[in-house]
Amino acid sequence: MSHTFTFLEEKGVIVNKDHYKDLKTTSLIDKIQDWEALDRDFLITFRHAKHYRRFKAIKIQDKEIYIKKYLMNLYEAEKEWQNIQLLWQKGFPTSIPVFLYIDKDFAIVGTERVPGITIPTLLENNAELIMDFIKELAIFLARFHKEGFCHQDCYLNHFYYDPSTKSMRIIDVSRVLFKPTFLIYYFAKDLSQLRFSFWKYFEENFAEAWKTFIEEYEKHYKKANTIENFLIEFKFRKILRRAMRKGQRWSKNGF
Repeated sequence: MSHTFTFLEEKGVIVNKDHYKDLKTTSLIDKIQDWEALDRDFLITFRHAKHYRRFKAIKIQDKEIYIKKYLMNLYEAEKEWQNIQLLWQKGFPTSIPVFLYIDKDFAIVGTERVPGITIPTLLENNAELIMDFIKELAIFLARFHKEGFCHQDCYLNHFYYDPSTKSMRIIDVSRVLFKPTFLIYYFAKDLSQLRFSFWKYFEENFAEAWKTFIEEYEKHYKKANTIENFLIEFKFRKILRRAMRKGQRWSKNGF
């Protein structure tokens, strides 16, 4: 499922050629720098703020464009833009890039809203699809790791599942590394984060859900060795202790 994109540049904004006409017609290219103008001139379908990032989703024609503004660590925006393209080139579906703008004080990344269902929605409304989600996630992440990618923010709400095509997409990819030097460290980090996420979302069904994931994962990649298992368990316990101190057991957001 490899895919590449063609980009144009106008007024310092890098734009996906497939979206250029819509962005030009709606004057979004001219308004990208004015965060408040988006509220005045577009239908806002989502907004959120977390640390040094601000989020909005706007409606353009029949698409929702998810916009992320970085107020610090502007390199993350450029890294996210690069990783999105790299993942598509390597056959790992993620967000579709729409535009990138980087100024000296902020950076903005626009992507298409990702289709599919997240694990919180499945748990609340589509419990019969949970096993499908877990197995497809295991296959996806096994291929991801086998190719040499590590996510570094590997929590369940960063994966979107499309039941109609049985396909998985991965999001929030600014921290993704490709073939890092200490692969074993990042491999263990991904699986420890994911294990914590299973503990958090599946609660009393955690052990069964995690066992299903690991068994499917190992079919498509490899079984963790003694050192890797130690690192996964150590990091999992570290994340767990930190979460328990913050009282996050029952919080479904923030990871």
